[in-house]
Amino acid sequence: NLKKSIIYLSLICIVAGASSCKKKSDNANPTLKPVSDDNFVDVDSDEELPYEKISFKIGLLKDSSAVSFASLIDSTTQGTAANLYEFKFAKSEEELISLLNSKSIEACVVSCATAIREYATNKNIQLAAITSLSSACLVEKGSQLTSLEDVAGKTIYCAKECGSNDLAFKELLNTYGISADNNITFVYKNTTGEIIDLLNEEENAIAIIEEPFVTYATDNIENCHVAFDLPALWSERHNNSSIVSDVVLINKTFADNNSPSVDEFLNEYSFSCESAIANVTFTKDVLDSLNVFKKYDIQPGLVNTRIEYYDNESVNELVGNFLKILLDYKPDSINNVDSDFYYVHNVG
Repeated sequence: NLKKSIIYLSLICIVAGASSCKKKSDNANPTLKPVSDDNFVDVDSDEELPYEKISFKIGLLKDSSAVSFASLIDSTTQGTAANLYEFKFAKSEEELISLLNSKSIEACVVSCATAIREYATNKNIQLAAITSLSSACLVEKGSQLTSLEDVAGKTIYCAKECGSNDLAFKELLNTYGISADNNITFVYKNTTGEIIDLLNEEENAIAIIEEPFVTYATDNIENCHVAFDLPALWSERHNNSSIVSDVVLINKTFADNNSPSVDEFLNEYSFSCESAIANVTFTKDVLDSLNVFKKYDIQPGLVNTRIEYYDNESVNELVGNFLKILLDYKPDSINNVDSDFYYVHNVG
C-alpha cells in the first residue's frame, strides 16, 4: 500500500543553453496555490495504485505550448497528480531537444515538424500525443498585403525556424507560385513574445503568430490586423487537412520501461487540454503565477487557440497527412517516419 508520498514541484527557468482520450475530474475548478520551490505536499492514501508514481520531468517553452499544461501544473502543486511531475522551462526548442537527449527531462512539447526532423537522427524518441492544431495567422501593421502574392520582397518574423507553421506557410506560398527561398526574408525568434515586441516597435512589421497572441496583437497593437488565416488557407488548398502544431515528444526507453505511468500521464494530460479552454480564467491564473506570458494579457485569445488532444490512430492520420504534403513540397526540408515513431497509448 502507498502510505505516503511527498510530491515536490520545482519550476525552473533554464537560462543556460543546453482514440482521443477524454477524462473527467471531480475538481474542474481547483483552487490555485502559489508555486514555489519549497512547495511540499503530503498525500496519504491506503489505496493500491495500478501504476507506479514516478519522477517525470517535462520541458516546456514560455509560449502558447504551455497553455495546455495549466491544469496538470496545478494538480501537481496540489499533490493530486498521478506522477511526480517537474516542469522545466527552456528558452528554445533546440534547448528542449538537448535536454531530452541528455535525459535531463523525460518529455517535452515541440513543434510537430521539429519532432519529425529529430527522429531522423534519434530513434530513441516517440511522439506521444498531439497537443494542438495550428491557429497561426499572418498579421501585419498597415495595409501592405491585399493578396498572398504581396509577401514577395517582404521580411516576415516567425517563431521556430523549420517548425510546423514555418514549413506550412512556405508550402502554401509554393502552391501560389511564390518561392519562399528567393523572394522573402524570414527572421526567426525563439518565442512569440519576442515577435510581439517587434510588432510593437516596428512600422509595417509582418509576422506569423499563433493564438492567443493573434488576439492580443490585433487588440493591443495599433494598426495590427490579420492578413491571412493560415489553417483556413491550408484546409482550402489541401482538402481539409490540418497543420499539426505542437506535440508531446517522449524518451522511448523511459516510455518502454514505465508505460503504465506514461499512460496515466496521457490520461491526465488529455483532461488538462480540455480544461485549458473550458476555464480560461483559471488557465490564465496558473500561467501568470509562473510568469509564462510576462506582460501580455492572453486570456481573451485563449478561446481561439486550437488546443486539441489526439493520440494513437488519430495521431497517425493527422501527422501522416501533414507530413505527406510537406514531403511532396520539399523532400529535403523534412524526413519520413516509421511506425516506431508513434507511442501507443493504452487508454485502459
